[in-house]
Amino acid sequence: AVGRPLRAEESIWSKSRDDDSTQLELTVGAVYRDFPGNTQLRNVIYTAIDGAFLKENYDASNFNCYVRLDNADSAVDVEENFNRHFNFSQIGHPGEQMKLTPLTSIYFMNESGDGHLFRSGNADVVNLLIGIALLILIIAAVNYTNFSTAMTPLRMKSINTQKVLGSTNSALRLSLLIEACAICLTAFLLAVILVWGMHQSRLLAFVEADTSPLHHPVLLLVTAIVSLLVGLAAGVYPAYYMTSFPPAMVLKGSFGLSPRGRRLRLMLVSLQFVISMTLIIGAGFVQLQNRFLRTHSIGFDRDQIAVVELNGAIAGHHAREYVDGLKSYAGIEDVAFASEKIGAKDVYMTESSNYNGRNFSYNLIYVSWNFLQTMGIHIVDGRDFTEADARSDRPAFIFNDHARRSLQMSVGPFKYWRDNSGDLVGFTGDLHIASLRQESTNICLAASPLGSRLSVSYIRLKSGTDVRAAACGVFQCVGGLVAGGDDGGQRFLFVLQVFARNFNEVGDKVITAGKLHVNLCESVFVFVALVDEAVVDADGNGNGDDDESEDNPAGHGFSPCFWWG
Repeated sequence: AVGRPLRAEESIWSKSRDDDSTQLELTVGAVYRDFPGNTQLRNVIYTAIDGAFLKENYDASNFNCYVRLDNADSAVDVEENFNRHFNFSQIGHPGEQMKLTPLTSIYFMNESGDGHLFRSGNADVVNLLIGIALLILIIAAVNYTNFSTAMTPLRMKSINTQKVLGSTNSALRLSLLIEACAICLTAFLLAVILVWGMHQSRLLAFVEADTSPLHHPVLLLVTAIVSLLVGLAAGVYPAYYMTSFPPAMVLKGSFGLSPRGRRLRLMLVSLQFVISMTLIIGAGFVQLQNRFLRTHSIGFDRDQIAVVELNGAIAGHHAREYVDGLKSYAGIEDVAFASEKIGAKDVYMTESSNYNGRNFSYNLIYVSWNFLQTMGIHIVDGRDFTEADARSDRPAFIFNDHARRSLQMSVGPFKYWRDNSGDLVGFTGDLHIASLRQESTNICLAASPLGSRLSVSYIRLKSGTDVRAAACGVFQCVGGLVAGGDDGGQRFLFVLQVFARNFNEVGDKVITAGKLHVNLCESVFVFVALVDEAVVDADGNGNGDDDESEDNPAGHGFSPCFWWG
C-alpha cells in the first residue's frame, strides 16, 4: 500500500487548510510494525505536523515531545544542558524547567486517568490490591492449618498404624506436606480455570489488560510457585503436630489440645477474624464510594440526554437539517452541539491565559449557543449564551464556579489569548466534566457557530419519552443525511453504546470494577468468617478440660472432636 493515496474524510487538527473542506489527500509513506499492547504508543495512522502549525504558541498543551537518546544514562546531562542554554523567558515562562521522563515511568505518574492521553495507573491502588491478595492468602493458609489440626483425631489412627508398620516421622511429614502442596496446586488450577471462564464470558471487560491466563505463562509460573510456598507454609505445623504422638496414644483415652496448642489455635482464628472483618469494612467503604460516584451532582442533567457523534460531513454541512429532522420527533425537546463528549474522558483541550496578573490554565470546550439550556446547566452569575454570541466576531465565554472562586473572576472583558479579547458573560454552578477521581478544574465554554468543529450532538428527550422509539428516530435521521445510509448506520451503531453508557464511560470502568470487587470480596470474606466460626465451634466441643492428661507427660492429649465437612 506504500505510495497509494489515502483520503481523510475527517478533519486533522495538525494540518493547515486553505478552505473549509474537511477532506484531505494523504499518501501512504510507510507501514510500521504493530506496537505491543503494553506501550504508550498506539497503533494508529501517523502523519507529520505542519511545520508552521502552532509554532509560536507556547500556551497550548497539544503536543507530547519524544526524545531519542544514544544512551539512557545521558538523560540528566541533556536536561541540564537544555535548561542552561534555553531562555524560557522568551516564551513567557520564566523559571520553567524541562524534565525528561522514561516511557516506562509514565504509567504510574497517573497523568491521564482515562487513557486518552497516556495509559496510566495508580501505584497505590496496585499495592493495595496486592496487599489484599496477600491477606487472602494468609487467611487461606491459616484456614488450612486450622482444618488440618481439627482433623487430627480422625487421622491419628491411620498415622499411628503407618508408624507401627515402620514408617518414619520424616516420611510421614513429607507425605503430609506433599498433600498440602497438592491441595494448593489444585486450588491454583481451579482459579486459573475460573479466571479463564470470566475472560471468555467478558466479566473482566473493565480490565484493559489481556486477562487470558494462557497469554501470561510467566505469571502462571510465578503464581504456581506462590501456591507451592503457601502449601508448604500452611502444612508445616499440621505435619509436625500429627506425627508428634507416640504410636500407642491413639489407643488411650481422650484427645485434646494442650494449653499451648489451644492458644496457638485461638491466635490463628483471631487473626482470621481480624483480617476478614477489616476487608469486609474496606469493601463497604468501596461500595459507599461507588454510590457517591453514581449519585453525586455533576452540574448537568444525565437522565434525559442522548449523545450522538457526527462525522465531519454531517456536522459541517448538514447540521441544520439534522436538528430539524430530530425536532420533528415529538419526544425530542432540543438539540445542542459541542466540540467534546463531556463526561467521557479526563483530559480535554487545554488553554492558558492571564487574569488579573495570574497565569492559569483551563479546559476549553466550544459549544452551540443553546448548549447550557439543553444540558440543564444553571447560570449562577451573569447570563446564558444568545444566538447572537455564536455569530459575533467577539467571542463569548462562560466559566464554571470553580474558576470564579479560585481566580476571583467577574463578568466583563476577557483576554483569552495574547492580545485577543472576548467577553466573559457568565458563570455556571459546580460543573464537572471529568471523573470524580480528578480534582475540580477550570472549565471554559465558548459559544461557536455550527460547523465541523462541533461534531458531538446532545439530544434532550422530553420526560417520559420512549428511549427505544427516540433511538429509532435518531437512527433514521442520521441515516437519511448520508448517501445510502450505510455510513450513518454504522456511525449510529457505535453511538448507541454511548447512549446506554449515559456519560459514564470513565466512571463506569471504575464503578463496574468496584461493584465486582465489592460483591466478590464481601462474599469471600463473609464465607471465610463463617467457616472460621464453624471450625472454632467444631473444635471447641469436648475440649472443656484445660489440664494436660496424666497419661500424657508430653502434654499431647485428645478429647472427642467433631469436624463438620
